[in-house]
Amino acid sequence: EMIAAFQEKYPEVVFHMYTAIADDVTERLENGVLDMGLLLEPVEISRYHFVRMPLEEKWQVLMRKDCPLAEKEKICPSDLAGLPLIIARRQSVRNLLENWFGNVAEGMQIASTCNLSHIYQSIMVESGIGVALVMDFSCNDQTLCLRPLEPEIVSGCVLVWKKNQVLPLALTRFIDYMKAS
Repeated sequence: EMIAAFQEKYPEVVFHMYTAIADDVTERLENGVLDMGLLLEPVEISRYHFVRMPLEEKWQVLMRKDCPLAEKEKICPSDLAGLPLIIARRQSVRNLLENWFGNVAEGMQIASTCNLSHIYQSIMVESGIGVALVMDFSCNDQTLCLRPLEPEIVSGCVLVWKKNQVLPLALTRFIDYMKAS
C-alpha cells in the first residue's frame, strides 16, 4: 500500500523487488547490489539506518488437517516436542524458536530447514515430512491449516539501508515518505 501510494505521487519510480531471507538481503546490501531491504526480525540492524514498519507477523504452526494438533485452538511448545519440525534456516530465527520452546527445546526434532518460503513448506507439510513453524499467511489449502502459538511469538519488520551511503534521490524521497507515514 505504501509503495502504491508513493508511486501515485512519483509514477516514474520503479521498484525492483528481490525476495530472500534477511541474511541474503543484508549481504546484497553490503555488496551494493540492493539499495534497501525490508527485514523480518529478529535481525541485526546496528550497521544500518532503519525505519520500523507498522507490521507485525505472528508465528503459526502449519499442519495437515488430519494432524491431531489441528483439533487444538492454539499450539504450545510441549505439543510439538518429538514431532518432526520444518523451521527457518536463519540462526537468529532458530534461536527465537528455541527460546519459545524453553525447557522442551531438547525435544525439538528438526526434519528440515528452509528459507521461510510458504510454498515449499506447504509442499513438505502436505507430503508428511512434518509440521512447519511459519509466519501467518492466508492458507486456502484444502488439506492444510494454521494454528497460532501459545505463548504468541510476534516479529516486527524494519526497512534498512546502509549507513554512510550516498543515496539516489528517489530512494531519499521514499525513505522520507516512509518516515512520515
